[in-house]
This record gives sequence, C-alpha cells and structure tokens, in this order.
Amino acid sequence: MSFGIKISKQLYSVQTADPKDLGLSSEYSLFKIKSSGSFQLIVNGGSGSTVIPHNLGYVPSVLVYCETAPGNGKRSRLSFESHYINQIYAKVDSINLTITTGSIANGTYNGYYYIFHDPIE
Repeated sequence: MSFGIKISKQLYSVQTADPKDLGLSSEYSLFKIKSSGSFQLIVNGGSGSTVIPHNLGYVPSVLVYCETAPGNGKRSRLSFESHYINQIYAKVDSINLTITTGSIANGTYNGYYYIFHDPIE
C-alpha cells in the first residue's frame, strides 16, 4: 500500500520499518470498538456475576480486565472459561457479555471491558 497511516516504534523510521516495528498500520485490519466501559462485580457468599448487554446478534470479540482482589487496582485479563474454582471469567454470546466467578473472596471487584464489532471466528 502506498498510502494510509503508519506509526513506527521509537528509533525506527516509518518509511523503512518492517511491519513488526510498526505500532500501527492501516494496511492491516484493526479491531473496531463497539463499546467499552467499566463494571463492578459484587461478590457475596463467594460468588457473583454481572451482565453487560451488547445485542449484536452474533458473538463479538471482547477483552475484559478485572481486579485480582477487591479494590487492589491490579487488573488482569480474564479468560473465557473457568479453569479453577477461585477464578473470575467472562462469557460472551450473541446478546450479552457476562462476568462471573467461582468461589472467591467477598467484595467489590472493579473492571473494564471492550466489545468489538468484529465477530469471533
């Protein structure tokens, strides 16, 4: 492509940088954000869940981050299936993004999510 947008990493020339040395290039597909926001997951009795509707009619790509302990401010990316009983994880379908838990410490967990227009393929 002889036109478009390119941003190179520090110390690389945007005109000669290899694709791996670019921070952004319009030559490649980029995720398009449909919505994003914060959520609170309130855990009482060791479990809890929160639902974020998207109503896209298909299963979108998502990224979800949540605190590792109530109020600690340290966020980790959530997986999409529970491998451990004491885990927070995300589930997404054609209507909702659901953040849910196994058996974890009671409290309020703060998180952030991105829902993309791009479907999971």
